Amino acid sequence: MHGLSFDAARAPRRKLRGKRAYFERVRRRANGLVIAPGPGQWWDLWHYHADWCGWGNRGWRWREPHLRALCRVFARIAASEAAFTTPFQIWILLDGSDAGQDATFLHTPNPNAANFPLAAQGIDWSGSPLVSYFKAQLAGDVRVGVSRREDEPGATQADRLLHWVSVAGVGLPIV
Repeated sequence: MHGLSFDAARAPRRKLRGKRAYFERVRRRANGLVIAPGPGQWWDLWHYHADWCGWGNRGWRWREPHLRALCRVFARIAASEAAFTTPFQIWILLDGSDAGQDATFLHTPNPNAANFPLAAQGIDWSGSPLVSYFKAQLAGDVRVGVSRREDEPGATQADRLLHWVSVAGVGLPIV
């Protein structure tokens, strides 16, 4: 259905008490994020994790509110596009097997390294099972692609998937 695998062993072992309040905090933090682009500002692969602990590894009902928060952060940054004085890239990256690694990224030219623009390799931009979900969450020409990690021997195919989400025309493309 969605191309993500879930492994409760990667989720926190304790019971989440106050689940409704927790997800409200996730939503509020995403809504409250302020990006203030201006002269001299730069972001070197800056990223925002909505689910640092990995609660979303328990299943779709746990992961989806965190994905909505990542989309909200993406939308807030995209709304600041006119204020950027330098070119920038923005994307959401989902780890196929670990919700704690899902993040919204912002990248600009920076003094740390000559790594701008990021040119991600091996992304298949056709047929991602998540495209309809993200088209409902983000405005514009949403693109969802899939690439494979080769760094995990013994991992299943689903564990190796990375899902890339971008919106055409918002910042520079990541490929």
